[in-house]
Amino acid sequence: MSSCPHCGFNVDPEAPTCPLCGSRIGGEAAAGSGGATGGPDAGGGLAWENSRSPFLSSLFDAWKTSLLEPSRFFRSVSWEGSFGRPLLYFLLVFATAALFSAVWQAAFLDRAAREWMQVWGGTAASGFEWGTDGVLLRFFLSPFYGLLLLAIATVVFHVFVLVLVRERRSIGATARAMCYSMGPLALSIVPIVGPLAAWLVWVPILQVIGLREAHRTTTGRALAVWLAPTVLFFLAVLAFAVLVVMMLGRYGGPTDVLRRI
Repeated sequence: MSSCPHCGFNVDPEAPTCPLCGSRIGGEAAAGSGGATGGPDAGGGLAWENSRSPFLSSLFDAWKTSLLEPSRFFRSVSWEGSFGRPLLYFLLVFATAALFSAVWQAAFLDRAAREWMQVWGGTAASGFEWGTDGVLLRFFLSPFYGLLLLAIATVVFHVFVLVLVRERRSIGATARAMCYSMGPLALSIVPIVGPLAAWLVWVPILQVIGLREAHRTTTGRALAVWLAPTVLFFLAVLAFAVLVVMMLGRYGGPTDVLRRI
């Protein structure tokens, strides 16, 4: 028996394809690894990770395949080697999402925020008037926010991978899964609905599938790895919200609370 070079499943060395991921193995896979599309090519590899592939077309195809065929996409990811292409994919998607989110916030949400502050009688409404400079500032700072988010998510999820998954890959595989799970953020081109659908539904689904394929585990264990820190985070947010409500009920409006603090 030998291992599939794409998913690690034990296969018959004479078998033409892997029974788990469906990728071609042996000489045929190596010969087909230079495909020109960004999604899984004929040999089962991801052409976006091949520097000889056309940049824009392979980027778009990788993004499209990750959204529409996530299992097939993640089975084609190279979980070892250079981290450059996964990180570049993440930064491009995150910066695109940040740009559209900043534009929509400046156009719609800032007005609502100013009105809310006026209702409370605060004087900080001008802080929401970002304008063009504010939009550009948030866009240029987005890669730094994105890298911080990526680092935190990778470390947190990998801690639970260490606890829940016995035969696992390195933290680099978790980082790749996080990078490639962010494709839905490009849907921020649609105001309000796009980011909500991405963050609440699509990104979590891709993260679970990505963790499953990255560490060659089951969907149940990958879901447990994702749920554990997520539940803890929301419990912490809920506890903080309850604390804020209690303070507002005791001391009055936000201005009074801040003055007492």
